[in-house]
Amino acid sequence: MHLPGIPLLSSDLLQECIPAVPERQRLTPSQVELFDHLPKQRLAAGPAQAAAAIQAYAGAVTEDRRELIISHGNLINWFVAQALDAPNQAWLRMLDYSCALTVILYFPDRTRLICYNDMGHLPPSMRGTEYPLEARI
Repeated sequence: MHLPGIPLLSSDLLQECIPAVPERQRLTPSQVELFDHLPKQRLAAGPAQAAAAIQAYAGAVTEDRRELIISHGNLINWFVAQALDAPNQAWLRMLDYSCALTVILYFPDRTRLICYNDMGHLPPSMRGTEYPLEARI
């Protein structure tokens, strides 16, 4: 990415993680299988990382700032779920596409989800190729 005059910063907080592990009865069989095969250490570390990412990038707004955050689907879904005050398991219900855009505005008194998973900038042949045809839009 080339954005002249804009600093490019890296953050471990934006790496892929498992932001929350819902109660087993809220999981689908495939989700249970996924979580059962993930290392326990990874499952335990995810919620703290996700909380720190929210604090760093979506905490209380005290100044006018614009940030472009490039991250992974689970964490983006977590940001969206938190912006909507959705239950902790909501991040698992979202289907995130590679290279899609999500815009969230944070104000001192409210949060607004402007768009989620927008792929209008991609040609149709590149939209959702990581998913089976029935899951593509």
